[in-house]
Amino acid sequence: MKKYILFGSGKRAQRLLHGIGDTFKVAYIIDNNKDKWDKNITIHGKSYSVFSPDVLSKEMFDNVEIIIGSDSMTGMLAQLKNIGSLFSKNLSIKGIKFNITDESFFSTLLVSFVDFGVDKKTFFHNYYEIETGTLVFKVADKPCAIQIDKVFVNNNEIHDYKSILKTNGEWTDGGIIQFAHNNPTIYIEERGGIETISVQIHFVETDYKKAFEFMSGFYKSLFDFSANINPEYVPEEDFAPIEFGANDVKPVAFYLPQFHQIPQNNQWWEKGFTEWTNVTKTYPLFEGHYQPHLPIDLGFYDLNNIDIQRRQIELAGKYGVYGFCYYYYHFEYIKLLDMPLNRHLENKELDFPFCIMWDIEEWTKRWVGDYSTSILRIGQDESFYLDVIKNIGKFLKDPRYIRVNGKPLIQIHQFHNSINISKLARVWRDYCSREGIGEIYLVYTKVKHNTPIISGFDEENDFIHFIRSGKGSDITHTLPFYTNTFQTGVIDYEHYVDSVSLRNLSGDSVYKTAIVNFDNSARYHDRAIIFHGASPSLYKKCIRHFIDYTKVNQKSADKYVFIFAWNEWAESAHLEPDRKYGYAWLKATREAVLESRGQDEINE
Repeated sequence: MKKYILFGSGKRAQRLLHGIGDTFKVAYIIDNNKDKWDKNITIHGKSYSVFSPDVLSKEMFDNVEIIIGSDSMTGMLAQLKNIGSLFSKNLSIKGIKFNITDESFFSTLLVSFVDFGVDKKTFFHNYYEIETGTLVFKVADKPCAIQIDKVFVNNNEIHDYKSILKTNGEWTDGGIIQFAHNNPTIYIEERGGIETISVQIHFVETDYKKAFEFMSGFYKSLFDFSANINPEYVPEEDFAPIEFGANDVKPVAFYLPQFHQIPQNNQWWEKGFTEWTNVTKTYPLFEGHYQPHLPIDLGFYDLNNIDIQRRQIELAGKYGVYGFCYYYYHFEYIKLLDMPLNRHLENKELDFPFCIMWDIEEWTKRWVGDYSTSILRIGQDESFYLDVIKNIGKFLKDPRYIRVNGKPLIQIHQFHNSINISKLARVWRDYCSREGIGEIYLVYTKVKHNTPIISGFDEENDFIHFIRSGKGSDITHTLPFYTNTFQTGVIDYEHYVDSVSLRNLSGDSVYKTAIVNFDNSARYHDRAIIFHGASPSLYKKCIRHFIDYTKVNQKSADKYVFIFAWNEWAESAHLEPDRKYGYAWLKATREAVLESRGQDEINE
């Protein structure tokens, strides 16, 4: 019968004892603190004797397992090693999910799930530092699935996983490591010059077989280029750009500029932060959940490269997108992420219509659950409103700027009670009149049903209403989640499309926004709002309906329908091609535009 000895008696050891319960019945405790020797301590109602580590010299090591309960793991392991005959063939030093069974695999404990007080039915996505050596890490005593996302050596990310990671004695070809058997183990090979190794781990423990089978097939479909067998995957095709006449409904896609580094994001989030940072670290929350979304064609692009904007405009034009509506971020004292918009203005070769939607939502750290910490605020007086329109004014004068009856179109998104929206409209109109810009066409995002147009504005956009898709659309309770921590809701995308498609074509004249998809789990994880079941064919049905609706209901000569979005990758809403569907979202847009004109042959 094994004898379990706990090394350490501090708070970490006490948490460890509480967590393991009756799994490992500890005979006694050893500790390097002389003041505790030959005394009894009570932990969670049980009394334990504390001795010097020297008592181990009297033990029959073949029947002993040491449970390490301290931060000083490296020193403890070295101390145990020096005691002598510690690494006999049958001895294992155990840190709950950690086994050393051979001296050649000697190193320090990476992490103990119980020790850190984490519910094992959640995902881990933290970095753990280990010192030079060979790591042996037993993640569970049951089958599980695990993904290693990144490996850093001496603070530099490496991609040659094959030379450093082993699983159960076999070399791996990449960073995705999955197990379907008991007691999976990861080895990190010792190499010269290594000081520290960081590994980011996602751990799943639930219906093991189902989780493993799903993840195995899922990652194969993502990373194996030959596995693109999705029936809706569409390759790029050679189309001429669609021409838009004066009376045609023109699709305009919302464009997110957060694909280049800025000092502020580096400070607030992490060095090198862009939208891709969130996109690439997400994972499926339930069986059939399409995550992560991975780009093809443009790849994980950096908007500092003007060729990216050239290619985006090329794709948009030939697939039926008339123009881009750039998100514009102007806060109190600072503007952010306006480089792509400024470059569009300055480079006439980027011959593509555009407009602006000013997003006036304050920035907080809510992505990480902190809703109270304000990073950037919106000004609330006339001088601030005036400063914003002065900066926007240069764009409104450009001949490529999108207009309604000759008036530059400006949208405002996410306004809140602290903004005097009617006063803002007056300040902006007065300024544009004085500066020779002329009349402007102001649109705001709709926040409530059946409300009159706000004074000073010309129109509203139902962009924010997409979540309210009618009764019966919440399907959260029907889905096989991998964890029990999901806090929000999953909405049936098909129900959303059906609900908007059944609306009568005669109605209000608000601008409509077709939702490609919506799933912000890349940002919010288990606090996300998720549209489930989105597909290019359903999206086509949605945008086609809104084009027909717009033909009937928009009174102006210039008719627009909006698309969410061109490149909202962290919200899973992107026309840009992805690994699963290819160019299908773009082709669906083109088909909807041409079919609405009575042109069934999309290759014209």
